[in-house]
Amino acid sequence: MKFEDLSSNVKSSYQRKKYIEIPTDVVKPDSTQPRKSFSEESLKNLAETYRTHGVIQHIEIDENYKIITGERRWRAAKIAGLKTIPCVVIGGLSEEEKLERRLIENIHHEPLTDLEKGEAIKKLIELKGWSVPRAARVLGVDEDVIRRVLSLIEAPKELRKLVKEGKISPSDAGEISYKLRDKPTEAVEVAKKVAKARNNKRKLVREEVKRIKLKERVKPIPEGIYNLIYADPPWEYDFSIDTARSIPMHYPVMKLEDICNLKIPAAEDSILFLWATPPKLREALKVIEAWGFNYKTSFVWVKDKIGMGYYCRNQHELLLVATRGNVSPPAESDRYSSVIYSTRTRHSEKPDIVYEMIEKMYPDYKYLELFARSKRRNWTGWGLEYEK
Repeated sequence: MKFEDLSSNVKSSYQRKKYIEIPTDVVKPDSTQPRKSFSEESLKNLAETYRTHGVIQHIEIDENYKIITGERRWRAAKIAGLKTIPCVVIGGLSEEEKLERRLIENIHHEPLTDLEKGEAIKKLIELKGWSVPRAARVLGVDEDVIRRVLSLIEAPKELRKLVKEGKISPSDAGEISYKLRDKPTEAVEVAKKVAKARNNKRKLVREEVKRIKLKERVKPIPEGIYNLIYADPPWEYDFSIDTARSIPMHYPVMKLEDICNLKIPAAEDSILFLWATPPKLREALKVIEAWGFNYKTSFVWVKDKIGMGYYCRNQHELLLVATRGNVSPPAESDRYSSVIYSTRTRHSEKPDIVYEMIEKMYPDYKYLELFARSKRRNWTGWGLEYEK
């Protein structure tokens, strides 16, 4: 039915934008609506309200009786058995103008799914030739939200599946897909990890993204030959589902295999000082062997504050000592107690006194610190945070 064939009442509604009751069977949905799914339970609840109070808020239709906005209300009215529904006829709108009205209504009322929202916003941007900032201003939505939903529709299938299954929120998935848009494999892995976490998921998203971004800054281990290696590996802990307080929150971790496979520029005759937490003692001994050293002894650092732990609350760390080739023990006058008492500072940071101890025990050696955070005179350093 065309506009010229409409009744005078409908024409009046169009011309003056007044409400008019139109038979629900005459009104038709539009296939270009951004919303593709409707909650049956929600529609039934809304229909029950309509049976008692009627449809309070009108819907918008075009001159061909096609719904511009309000399809959910129309569906609920039909379920409620209402013969008519209040409408206002708005004619002469282009497809992009209709889409814009639908988006604005849905964004600020019962929301579209983020995937539906992303598809609609993408289409609107293409039709209007908008930039993201322009779309944000017109739709009244934050720019980052638009970027996230646009990234979500381009996200890998596995990531979008996690969203549809309710295992990860659309906002978290959008942030992952946006910030790791050039790393689809890593994005899926992060999404899976977030889906398994019980809480603090948003924090985990940011830390996992940070970990991957930091990896981009990895530089080769310095060339040369060093006869003293000092290392504090970022051990990976595999027992924590809720990772908000775990190691990755503070420093990107490495798998044991990757630590073992590092090519260490150690001299044939050299010594290694390797930090290990008590739960990682076995792994630390594997690293010592993989790097070509033989375990000799250890120091223990006793902290002033108690930390995390499962079987016990840890308050100490181990500094393992290993050698390769022919390395003599330090002079007797330069041998320290095996127990180091020092305060605990920021996460994973080790006592400065250890540097002084090493330098006194082996004063003429060439020092290399692996996984270093700060520079020190007469030392060569390597690590993700070393150049910050």
